[in-house]
Amino acid sequence: MGDCAAPDTGALQGRSRLKFGDCLIDVARGSLLRQGREVHLRPKTWQLLAYLVQHQSRLIARDELVAALWSDRVVSDDSLVQCVVELRQALGDHDKDIVRTVARRGYRFDAILVPAEEASERPSTNADAQPLAVGDCAPTLADAWTLLRRLADRAGIAAARRRFEREHQLDDTSADALSGLALSHVIDVLHRWSATPRWQIELAREAADQAISLDQRNALAHHARAHVAMLEGCHFEARAGFRRALALNPSLAHAHLRLGIIELELGRAEHTAQHIRAALGCTTRTPALEGQCAFVAGMAAFHMGRDDDAALCLHRSIEFNPSGGFAHQWLAAIDALQGSDECEVHLLAFCRRAPGHTLESLKSTERSWQPVFLSQRERFYEGLRLAGLLR
Repeated sequence: MGDCAAPDTGALQGRSRLKFGDCLIDVARGSLLRQGREVHLRPKTWQLLAYLVQHQSRLIARDELVAALWSDRVVSDDSLVQCVVELRQALGDHDKDIVRTVARRGYRFDAILVPAEEASERPSTNADAQPLAVGDCAPTLADAWTLLRRLADRAGIAAARRRFEREHQLDDTSADALSGLALSHVIDVLHRWSATPRWQIELAREAADQAISLDQRNALAHHARAHVAMLEGCHFEARAGFRRALALNPSLAHAHLRLGIIELELGRAEHTAQHIRAALGCTTRTPALEGQCAFVAGMAAFHMGRDDDAALCLHRSIEFNPSGGFAHQWLAAIDALQGSDECEVHLLAFCRRAPGHTLESLKSTERSWQPVFLSQRERFYEGLRLAGLLR
């Protein structure tokens, strides 16, 4: 959610409702309306809009915008660029006529603002009205959590995220909504669906931190924050976070599973099995959980040089999750190392489910630089090379 604090409306003091084109800024509600319907904005994107409107028609340097929006931290240029992209999408500014880019200098808000009449432009309060969004939101918060827990496809995770964002708009003190939002970004990055992983990791971090500040005893908030640390390669911080989450909620099976992956990435694959057993033993088994546990067990067996055991686990993972691609990826490597022609079948299945990857793109996502782990993982990449994956 960018900065998950309440949106700053100080920039629009004294001007409660301003209209431009088919959009309306409602300062009292802290919202943007388009065609009479509310468009949900992340707080940082709202703050960008407020700042641009305050300085209408003035060229604003990138450095000034970054300082105004992220005064308390250092961020990359990607953070501002993503906010601008989101704001243009919300405004329907496809031709970039409203938020103009001035090459190598900054941005300028070029829309003509006029006061809006309170009565004529007030959006419908019909309970059936839906916010502008791409696709349909998951209908309930419980449904959104179900999508996350079963690791739905990319569209399902996006639908869950929209539901968590909507819940946060309705109640910005909901730690559960922020935790779900953070985990939706984490899932995108873990599955390599994200075109901007650094940005989504940042969003996940800020949402999780805000959730923890709202509720120190929220296990899912600590679980989400630990995922962020793991994605950033901070294994010891991640391990402490997952243990904290389990202390608050011992039935968090995925926290146990992540602890197993951390052991693997620290070069201690032999310690992974105990965490897999804990994951399977602390909750009712579901196909999604069984499939993930079998996959992690397969990776661990491969790292310990037990390729036949690894293949059995990975085949079992596919039985539980036929749409998943990563088990096929590992089977392609194992089959190639063993000289089996089946490697081509599995590589094709992986590329069909997760297109666009190369050896280098996969290596670039590794989170561990532990020598034992890297030496074991190099054999995996050699298998993929032999299977025919391009560099």
